[in-house]
Amino acid sequence: MSHLPAAFRLRPLSVAIMAALLNVGAEAAPVNWVPNADGLWDTAANWSSSPTLPVGADDVTIDVGGATVRTITLQAINATVRSLVSQENITLAGGSLSLTAASSINGNYVQSGGALTGVGELTLNGAGSSWTAGQMLSAGKTTNTGTFTIGGVSLKDINTRTLRNEGTLNWNGGGVDFSGRIRTGSGATIENAAQWNDQNTFATRISNDFGGPASTFTNSGTYTKSGVGTTEMAIAFDNSGTVDIQVGTLTLSGGGNDVSGDYSGAGSL
Repeated sequence: MSHLPAAFRLRPLSVAIMAALLNVGAEAAPVNWVPNADGLWDTAANWSSSPTLPVGADDVTIDVGGATVRTITLQAINATVRSLVSQENITLAGGSLSLTAASSINGNYVQSGGALTGVGELTLNGAGSSWTAGQMLSAGKTTNTGTFTIGGVSLKDINTRTLRNEGTLNWNGGGVDFSGRIRTGSGATIENAAQWNDQNTFATRISNDFGGPASTFTNSGTYTKSGVGTTEMAIAFDNSGTVDIQVGTLTLSGGGNDVSGDYSGAGSL
């Protein structure tokens, strides 16, 4: 028989109950897009979780079926979910989208503002995805397996995050020198494992603007420069693949490692 005071004898049970209560709501919950229509992520009535929006522990599925691919736009809120699997188009126009587990978009992903963040990997499988403005942040990864265009006059920021291309990536900036350039920081990594098309016709740059550990561009695929402008790699350029400079100039001012890489073309290095 225990001679401990009652308060001490009850403590293990209390701790267990408290732990159980804290875990309630922390388990992943499925949330679906409801209307067979375009709409705003920001509107709770569009979700099966209504009257609330999807939250951090939720696994979000967007698949309305039918022949028409719908577009869901996140424009103002800071949304955090565990994972996202979408057969429809997703537009990130403002606010932020944070993913903490592996996610995929099989429609097109269009980022025209806001911040993509979180530790989860987002795989983009669409044939017409694009990034024209906004930020990609945190320790997660964005992987393109389809066709992805980085373009427009607005700055694009990658801080800490990895951007990986396993499909076709087309990069073209604005109509003014250094508009639309890519800024990096805190060990951000850009990886090309397939086809990267540098189509810039004006001068542009990838640079480590935000400090922290050095950023790196790793090319194990084919980097093709077909735009007449000068592209400056002001971050480390590690090349084990092919660099084809058809026209224009590629300046490697950030150093890097050239491991059995191949450079060719009529342009200048």
